[in-house]
Amino acid sequence: MNIHAPLIELSKADIIRRGMALGVDYAATISCYQPDTQGRACGRCDSCRLRACGIRGGGNPRSHALQMKGRRGSGIIRAPEVGR
Repeated sequence: MNIHAPLIELSKADIIRRGMALGVDYAATISCYQPDTQGRACGRCDSCRLRACGIRGGGNPRSHALQMKGRRGSGIIRAPEVGR
């Protein structure tokens, strides 16, 4: 049996850069463990935090919003600074 895992050796930032090069609209995707009933990411789980760091390190965070509930259920928040 062969397992093909092309992203396994890439950092989150590298994955984001590769997706950007392929035209991925990250604002239309989530990777949250606990999305709300409208499909928006929580912004607090490990997956959301890793994704935000990857977006911050992999491209222009102003152009790649994350769909998250945010504190007031606003819908879209920006990737935070790495280390915050």
